[in-house]
Amino acid sequence: MKVVYSQIKWLWGKLLPPMFCVVIAYIVLLILRIYAASVFSQDYIGYEKQLIILAYILAALAICWRGLGGFRGAGSGIKNPLQDRFFLLMNGVAAAVVIDHQSNDRNQDWSGPLFSDLYEITFIICLSVLVLLGIALLFTIYRKFRRKVDDNNSSTQHELNFRTESSLGKEGRDALNREVFAGHVAATIEKHTAKTNEGALTIGLYGPWGSGKTSIFDLMEREFDKSKSKPVIVRFQPWFFGKDYMNLIPEFLNKLIDSIKEHSRAYDAGLIRDLKAYRKFLTPISLRPPGLIINFKDLPVNTEFSKEYMDAEDMRKQIVERLKLADIKLIVFIDDLDRLDNKEIQMVFKLVRMIADFPKTTYIIAMDEEIVTNSLAQMYSKDFVRDVGKEYLEKFIQIPLYIPACDPVLLANLGWEMLEPILKAEEILVTPIQVKDILMQMEISPRNLQRLSNLYRLYLPLLHRDVFPLDLLSLLLIKVSKPGLFEFILKHSDFFLGKLKEDKMRTELMDKLKAAYAPYVAPLKKMFPSINYKEIKTEWIIQKRIGTPEHFWTYFMYSMPYQKLSEADMDSFYLALEQGFLEAEKQQSYLVNKTSPHEFHKKLGEKIDLSTDGRSLLLFAYLLTTFNKEYNKERSYSYSYERKTIISLFARLYGSSEEQSALKILFNDNETNLSLLGMIYDQKVGGEGLKQQIKNYLSVHFSYPVLMEHHEEDIERIFTAWSDTAEEHQKRKILKAWSMEYGVGATIRFLMIDQPYEDKVLLNSYITVLQYVPIFVIREELGKMEPITSRKMMNEEFKKDSDPYLIILNYMDNTVYDYAIKELTDIYNNNGTPEYSFSQAIEDLCEFGDSERIRDIRSLHTQIQLQNHIQENQIDH
Repeated sequence: MKVVYSQIKWLWGKLLPPMFCVVIAYIVLLILRIYAASVFSQDYIGYEKQLIILAYILAALAICWRGLGGFRGAGSGIKNPLQDRFFLLMNGVAAAVVIDHQSNDRNQDWSGPLFSDLYEITFIICLSVLVLLGIALLFTIYRKFRRKVDDNNSSTQHELNFRTESSLGKEGRDALNREVFAGHVAATIEKHTAKTNEGALTIGLYGPWGSGKTSIFDLMEREFDKSKSKPVIVRFQPWFFGKDYMNLIPEFLNKLIDSIKEHSRAYDAGLIRDLKAYRKFLTPISLRPPGLIINFKDLPVNTEFSKEYMDAEDMRKQIVERLKLADIKLIVFIDDLDRLDNKEIQMVFKLVRMIADFPKTTYIIAMDEEIVTNSLAQMYSKDFVRDVGKEYLEKFIQIPLYIPACDPVLLANLGWEMLEPILKAEEILVTPIQVKDILMQMEISPRNLQRLSNLYRLYLPLLHRDVFPLDLLSLLLIKVSKPGLFEFILKHSDFFLGKLKEDKMRTELMDKLKAAYAPYVAPLKKMFPSINYKEIKTEWIIQKRIGTPEHFWTYFMYSMPYQKLSEADMDSFYLALEQGFLEAEKQQSYLVNKTSPHEFHKKLGEKIDLSTDGRSLLLFAYLLTTFNKEYNKERSYSYSYERKTIISLFARLYGSSEEQSALKILFNDNETNLSLLGMIYDQKVGGEGLKQQIKNYLSVHFSYPVLMEHHEEDIERIFTAWSDTAEEHQKRKILKAWSMEYGVGATIRFLMIDQPYEDKVLLNSYITVLQYVPIFVIREELGKMEPITSRKMMNEEFKKDSDPYLIILNYMDNTVYDYAIKELTDIYNNNGTPEYSFSQAIEDLCEFGDSERIRDIRSLHTQIQLQNHIQENQIDH
């Protein structure tokens, strides 16, 4: 709203003068009509007529030429017509003429006197000028619109380009709030250079590599440019000359001469001439060993060099005197000193303190104090004592300035500005807080922030679908800030992934981590929970976090590891799936051959919760179709990847908008679907609602022949699903029919539990069989076998190729009755009370067992009950 208001205010300010001009011009025209009518109504002839016409033509040409200059400027992109005051005023007059002509002129048919005809011509010209104004305005609006579109495109393109600037630049934005510091230093230097001093002032700007020293140079130069004194700025980078350090001095003088000529408003030609001569003296000397050339005080007296020395020294004094008198202040920025080798650093200091030790000159030298101190120690201390190098540095640097520490919040804000366009381009939704927290938790310099942005720009489009974007950001931040830690993580991957089981080794690695990279321990624990003995959450695998073994190596290989599928691979499968099951089968075969069935179904499983209901249903139908087609009862599917994926898909669809469609696919009339039904029931998917639907389906499709077409493990699960959901009377009816049609052995396999052969357990198992298989059917089947009366005999029968279930049933049928009588007799003789479960088992045995053999059992059980009743009455009395 504020922007619109400001635009309206600006437009009103531009149009108000011509509108006022319209009113004034119209009033003038009315006055002329009233008081000069006699002059304009005369019919001039001869010389008078020619003079009037010629004057009119010249005036019209002059006014049009001047006025149309604004239009030409607008069309060429030089000038906006709304910014040309004369052009606007001329259009105000033209508008007044058009209004007056249409309102007051009676001679509009070219039949009036001379001035009337000239007024008709004026009307046409004014009308044309107004039309041109309209065209100019429309063209200007179009140009502004195009410029805005181009600027947006350019801005977007720039944001997505790699960042190559070495600093924020003179026109850059001070995002780290260092302008106050730079301005204060610049103001102090300017006050110092206002006075004539014998020698140069040397300031050391200390800060580690990438901390923003060059940016502070830029901010200071910006302040110097604003100052009234306008000092000459010299930017000198000795690192540019590489190993040719002997040319540093003449090259510096070249730079100094060029800067003075370029930036000084009124430089002394004699000063330039003396500097060039001084350079000539130093150039040949600089090609000789440093000990002979630069330290004038230590130069040995030698007839070969004494004249050169005297000439150079005289020339330097002459330059000093000229600089004292000249209206010139020199500010010399020397950058990247810490990138030079030992001899080059020594050469720069000799340049500053002796060769170019000029008045009104300030040297600001950017360096990493530790690196330069160590370098000087190597040159001037036999034992490389660091204090020697520090003392040597203090002799040269008169004012040591330390770069202000970056505000972590401002640095994080700057990082978000750099990273947001990259994230936005890849359509990754993260909050500024998430990114800023990562940047604030780990140490990073402004330079490394730029490098991080470039790396993220490179790797995120490549990997963003196969990694967790924030984990990738954290890892790249570690790579640019602490390369050693990056290598440590890569080398000790088992430790970070929780695979290292030796507590001693884990403790040692954690101690090393804390000792070398203490500030990074807390962020690393968030990235790798296993180092803190925490379990990896399931959603971490789905999110492709770096702390999971499944995705760890993707972050370091910058591509999918061998036999791993990428998101692009899965997209190709889903695209084929939408084209049809045949295309999907081909693509699945390709991906499985490329990796493995496990990897393919694992990737499908990871995307289940992220897929739409429609895509999940399509995948469910496809996988069910291929499962039914490839089902083999000789193969176990208990732990198959296909079955696990199908069940996960069904669990995802059950309760969704596609639930009914999924149930329809699952309950189609295909016998192999019973395998999946058994697994779904076994996994407790769907609750009671699905249980009833399974019951209804199995009541129609469940049969012994269908059941036997499945693998043994599937048979057990399917029977359990049917047994748990069917009505009791229906179960007895069906199992009785099975025993009579398919044999007792084929039926009792589902009723007998694989438990120790203890008498009490066998009694319960025998009763379970009797509840579903009639005793006469059992007798008929066992009549074909020799009676088994001992465990030894049973074990011998197991060695033969006989039905194990019939062997056990034979043994139970010949022993449980005797066991029941023995137990009941002991209870009766001891006036005991049987356990409820045992008493219930005896009652069931009497109900379903052999009528001839249960007489004694029933009698004993009745006597025990009577005995217990009498005892209870005696206790009551």
